[in-house]
Amino acid sequence: RTIFGDRHGVNPAVLTPEIIEGIRDLPPVAKARFFARNDPVACIRSLGGEPWSTQQDIINSIWANRKTLVKSCHASGKTWTAAETIVTWTLAHYPDVLTVVLAPTEDQITAGLWRELQLLWPRWAHLLPGKLGVKQWRVSDSETDAEGYGGVLALGRSPRPERPGSLQGLHNQNLLLVIDEAPEIDPRLWEAGRSLLTGANTRLLAIGNPTRK
Repeated sequence: RTIFGDRHGVNPAVLTPEIIEGIRDLPPVAKARFFARNDPVACIRSLGGEPWSTQQDIINSIWANRKTLVKSCHASGKTWTAAETIVTWTLAHYPDVLTVVLAPTEDQITAGLWRELQLLWPRWAHLLPGKLGVKQWRVSDSETDAEGYGGVLALGRSPRPERPGSLQGLHNQNLLLVIDEAPEIDPRLWEAGRSLLTGANTRLLAIGNPTRK
């Protein structure tokens, strides 16, 4: 059972009883978007996710700060956290939103973050627009939603370091840039990625194992 509108897990500093009462009768998707924007951890929990304390800190940091850098060990849940962040961020800011996932290789995208997105999709699909494809999440022209919107919501990129220009043009005021296996990303691609963060409400999440000194 989803619990959007209940008091479980909400941030009392943001979601006062008066606010909760005001959104109680909203349609499910509108209510979910409100919670995604204001209390992402509660939103994730209401859809069956169970982030532990460090994962909660990461998610809350992304909402509060322009840059969140996470050093982690293997099998620490960082990819799950990034995937849950992507769908919650998209739900919060749709339709004016874009997530760009940057990783050293295509396999790290498809077998890593995109695989995690596929696993969580059944829990979220009733609230999310569009379809999740291979390295791309989009609302196609033939599947435009009730607001008439069609377009790319998230995509994965693993450009060659000598071609950082392939990231040009990927701008949005609510852009989320996720850099997976960040220590392995070439400095030229780091610079190209940073150039995307010019919008009013952009975020950077960089995660990876500290393999380089």
